[in-house]
Amino acid sequence: MQGTNQFVVESSGSSDQKISIAYTKVAGLHIRYAEVGRDNDKKVLMIHGGGVSSGAVSWSKIMPVIGAEHHVIAPDLPGYGKSQKGREKATLAYYVDFTESFMKHMHIKKADIIAESFGGGIALGFTLEHKERVNSLALIDAFGFFDKKFPLAAYVLTRIPADIQQSLINNLAKSDAAFSTVLKILLKGHNGSGPSNGEAKIVQEYVKRRNLTEACLEFVQSEVTMHGIRSNFTNRIPELNSTGIPVLFLHGTRDGLFPIENQKRISEMINNSRFVSIEAAHQPEETNPEEVCRELLALLKRAS
Repeated sequence: MQGTNQFVVESSGSSDQKISIAYTKVAGLHIRYAEVGRDNDKKVLMIHGGGVSSGAVSWSKIMPVIGAEHHVIAPDLPGYGKSQKGREKATLAYYVDFTESFMKHMHIKKADIIAESFGGGIALGFTLEHKERVNSLALIDAFGFFDKKFPLAAYVLTRIPADIQQSLINNLAKSDAAFSTVLKILLKGHNGSGPSNGEAKIVQEYVKRRNLTEACLEFVQSEVTMHGIRSNFTNRIPELNSTGIPVLFLHGTRDGLFPIENQKRISEMINNSRFVSIEAAHQPEETNPEEVCRELLALLKRAS
């Protein structure tokens, strides 16, 4: 890659579909990123979500397939994976700025952007601020279109110190009944009734597998306010429509974090969009990579 101070430390796979793990320095921070495919003009930038997600882990099943014809780059966002966390608070605006800095550093003039979960909000923010840098946009179980207010309990929880908050979450996840009850209370304002028992179980298993990072907790704290979610791009859909950028929504039918009904409604408001439901929970790129890749490749072909 053309970024300065870059060096490859490991790789896996074969031929052009080999995933390389490399480090570089962006805006004074040591950043790890995964890369696959030939260095050509077909650039694809993948933005991971929260929890303990990272570019190297979240997209490992997707990158080799997309990299067969495209040059794919997936950074670990600052504070995630093995990327250094900066002194600034990990807000959505901060990550939008980082995305711009990363693309500039890596000499990426324009890219197709694929993002999942919280990364979807980052991708939306970046697209609206830098539409000339985006060729197409794929949003997988994406954050960014909330128009519901969370109960006060959810706001209070986010104000608890990060280490105590993580301990509470881990202890709650040990009990099916306690976790389901608390999640329903916290997310009742999300869709009027809160998640079903099955959806709560899916989120519970996700939490058990992954400890939330400090950066993730900072992000959540910045987004959950007493008046609702801070970053809601619904009122900026006309701006998105004016760009003509094709948008693909991929959403798990059993996603207990972001309701599929809301995403489908939003997709119908966007002119050049396609909505696809996948029989999966949150993050179908990990559980249903073949189906996800098929839709992504179709989008990339349509946008080329």
